[in-house]
Amino acid sequence: MCPYYAYTFSCGHTQTVFATWCAKAQISQRRCNTRTSSATISATLKFEEKCPDCLSMGGSLTVGPGQRR
Repeated sequence: MCPYYAYTFSCGHTQTVFATWCAKAQISQRRCNTRTSSATISATLKFEEKCPDCLSMGGSLTVGPGQRR
């Protein structure tokens, strides 16, 4: 069960980022898939900005509540 970090953005999208190898994955050097029950989310981080995909589509970066960069 490889741990992942979940990044949740203000646009509603979530990205998972690999954290470290679990004991099983260390042997095979293949990380556990986030779409299976063998992966765990060790922390969820919430951002007040849009995800990189939404920003590249012309969205503006939200700095704080009601503020735009």
